[in-house]
Amino acid sequence: MQLFTLPGFVATTWQQAFPQLEVVTDSNPVTTRNDIVWIISQTENWQQRIQESIKQHNQVIVLSRNPNTEEFKSVFALGARGYLDALSNKQILQTAYQGVKAGGLWIPEDIVNSMIGNLQPKLPATPKANLSVLSGAELKVAQKVALGESNKEVAEDLNICERTVKSHLTSIYQKLNLRDRMHLMLHMQDAGL
Repeated sequence: MQLFTLPGFVATTWQQAFPQLEVVTDSNPVTTRNDIVWIISQTENWQQRIQESIKQHNQVIVLSRNPNTEEFKSVFALGARGYLDALSNKQILQTAYQGVKAGGLWIPEDIVNSMIGNLQPKLPATPKANLSVLSGAELKVAQKVALGESNKEVAEDLNICERTVKSHLTSIYQKLNLRDRMHLMLHMQDAGL
């Protein structure tokens, strides 16, 4: 398994997650076959390296120093199977690897939330949902989540800790009898918020 990065940009979590990982900081060709190749999106010719890796029957996971929706779209258009922050922790790296190796995709929560938030105005209107059971703080959290914000973004916007956001979400799910974030977003849309 190879990881292509910039000279001087090596995270210790990469080697912790994958002790057998070959970290490449120059323009060497892809030598891995039928495995996972990791590519930092800012490396030289990184788009071509994605295509080269795929031609050699590898699955590609792109690591970004600044993950964003536009880069995500271009990465997946090139055929990559995963996209995440280059400084992700060991567990996230391993989970992404296992998911992609099993044939799945790995997309960061923030990107998924943003994409879902972008769909919101395109969905048809439905009767208003009842939100009167929520406290003021819970309603604010629900509104932010409905816009596609991550827990971290909600916490920053409302000047509360991320743990408090998670606590509010648990309470919201129980009060509104919802299973998850996606159902909350749809419920909030039903409420016209």
